[in-house]
Amino acid sequence: MTTKKGKVNEIFFIRSIACICVVLLHAIGIVTREFGVTPDTLFSQSRLLLLFATPLFIILSEFLLAYSYPEKTPRNFFSKRLKYILIPFIIMAFIYSLDVNLRSAEFDLNSIWNIFLINLTGGFHGYFILIIFQFYLLHALFIKFEHKLSPKMVLFISLVINVLYLSFFNLTDPPENLAHGQEIWRRWYWYSFVGWIFYFTLAYYCGKYFDLFKARVQRYIIPILFAIIISVAVIYTAYTNFIIPSMSSKRVDILFYATLMWFLLFYIATKIKKVPKFVIIISKLSFGIYLLHPIFFRMLQENIDPSSSSNIYVYFTIIFLMGFLLSALTTYLLSLTKVGQFIIGATGKIYKKQKEHVKGLIGNERQNQMQKESTSA
Repeated sequence: MTTKKGKVNEIFFIRSIACICVVLLHAIGIVTREFGVTPDTLFSQSRLLLLFATPLFIILSEFLLAYSYPEKTPRNFFSKRLKYILIPFIIMAFIYSLDVNLRSAEFDLNSIWNIFLINLTGGFHGYFILIIFQFYLLHALFIKFEHKLSPKMVLFISLVINVLYLSFFNLTDPPENLAHGQEIWRRWYWYSFVGWIFYFTLAYYCGKYFDLFKARVQRYIIPILFAIIISVAVIYTAYTNFIIPSMSSKRVDILFYATLMWFLLFYIATKIKKVPKFVIIISKLSFGIYLLHPIFFRMLQENIDPSSSSNIYVYFTIIFLMGFLLSALTTYLLSLTKVGQFIIGATGKIYKKQKEHVKGLIGNERQNQMQKESTSA
């Protein structure tokens, strides 16, 4: 499905799946809390299977960079990303600080400012943008000397570093005398690129050696499937036996699972002859959906009483579909405005404007008429 350099159509499918899984993951979390579902139920534990979604977004970001700019970044590389990714992150950090305060008893500017500062340091679900920006810096640096290094050695070393880093925070407790130790162990360790470094090197080489990567995935799909089954079993065992009891994509076992899901989804995407239009639309709206869906989930929670539905699955379906669709619709409407790109990022053209379509039809009609006249002459 790959066409010209700089466009990998497989990405539309993978990005849309990652987007849906993130919203699905959060919807299940909301429903389990609302209905008091215990962690030992299959409904609650199903979230473990969706934890690959955020790492997948991070893999995609570096994969596209390596595919498009394997040797040199363009002059507007950083300015473009500051404009369409960092500014939306800052604006959404403020919107979420405002949202939290408006739901409290009284309006407080100091509270808004304090929450805003916390959000800027990764205190809300948009933290992954901070990681992606570290990847941008790493990419610009890595391509300067990467050709001197062995890809196998780089992948092995980065994997070891990543495993040791995540294992340390997954399997140990913070020292009692360490300042902010609880916060570091609870979430601050997420924000360093070290905790995601293997995704970076993996995505880089997948993008740079795209044809080889594509061929290897197709060749080894059966071992990949078996490895996914084993990986899921390891994750389930570690979670249910309280070895790693957290429901987080920063689990060390998710490192392997997310990698394998990347391979599997890419393989599936290569088998799709033509990407459906709705998949492309979800992919283009995915950044905005990711940023906006928690706001709509909270609105839905406030206006839909769980007790009104006797069936947990009905409530879940309503929350998920409405949250997803409202986020997608809002992202689309914002994309039609000039300021929208600074809130939900650049989506690109989703539909051709009607005027442009009509103009094109008129132009084609005129061209056909001229050809007939020249032929008759």
